[in-house]
Amino acid sequence: MQQIYPGNQVKILDEAFLATSGLTSHELMENAAKEFVRWFLDQHFSDDTSVIIVVGAGNNGGDGYAIARLLCNHDFSVHLVEMFDSDDSLCPNGVLNKNLLPQDVQISHWKSFQFSDSELLIDSFLGVGLVGVLREETVEKINWINQFSGKIISVDIPSGLPSENGEFVQAVKATITVTFQFPKLSLFAPEYAQYSGDLVVVDIGMGDSIIKSEAFYIQLKDVIGLHKKFNRFSYKGDFGKVLIAGGSLGKMGALKLACGSALRSGSGLVYALVDEIGIPIIQTSLPEAMCLPHGN
Repeated sequence: MQQIYPGNQVKILDEAFLATSGLTSHELMENAAKEFVRWFLDQHFSDDTSVIIVVGAGNNGGDGYAIARLLCNHDFSVHLVEMFDSDDSLCPNGVLNKNLLPQDVQISHWKSFQFSDSELLIDSFLGVGLVGVLREETVEKINWINQFSGKIISVDIPSGLPSENGEFVQAVKATITVTFQFPKLSLFAPEYAQYSGDLVVVDIGMGDSIIKSEAFYIQLKDVIGLHKKFNRFSYKGDFGKVLIAGGSLGKMGALKLACGSALRSGSGLVYALVDEIGIPIIQTSLPEAMCLPHGN
């Protein structure tokens, strides 16, 4: 299981990891960019795919410059679009990664750039360091990004999305969000689902955090490890019994779904405890579930 953190703890976690690992912040950013590109290559996009990367002046933009360099090394056509006016506002890692770009990388300012038939846009504008209410100009930039008609992949978090319980104004509508090391809390808020899209978590080598969280992200590997394996001598008594109480006449939907979930997840025998006698819908739809009248 992976721990889930609100955005205001990300900087603390990064600083704690850098202090114990001996890595620099630029090396950690490089790890993040490499793992993003590793995931990107696993998606088997065509080499002739034109990739637009929008970058901000902060560390999220620094990630974008590093990703651009690495994608160029894999022969992708990359066009960088800067969402700020002057390099003077660039963070130190942003400056370093921009200086490492191949000379033939195209760079444009967002106000002079026109979307064409590019299939893919990587959103590396704003990250989890976002605080306060979005300024009017920032909302304008996010709305401009959302005009892109192709697939949008957000780096760490969709730009504009509060990384914790901040005031929401507008955010990039990502097709996929590729977040680093652990998912951020706001990526699980149902009201933001239309912005975060599909969630991918990539490991950037930070390991288990010394700061413990109260929320956890369960992955497929966690479930598989707990599931008992069947063999030809297995029978239902080997896989546990579940008693589910609830429902009443005419209101059996939730009970039916719960019974089905228990059976599908591997329970050997499922009992439904109901208030009324004789509810054939469960017995018919789920033959392995047994309906018992209340009190029996």
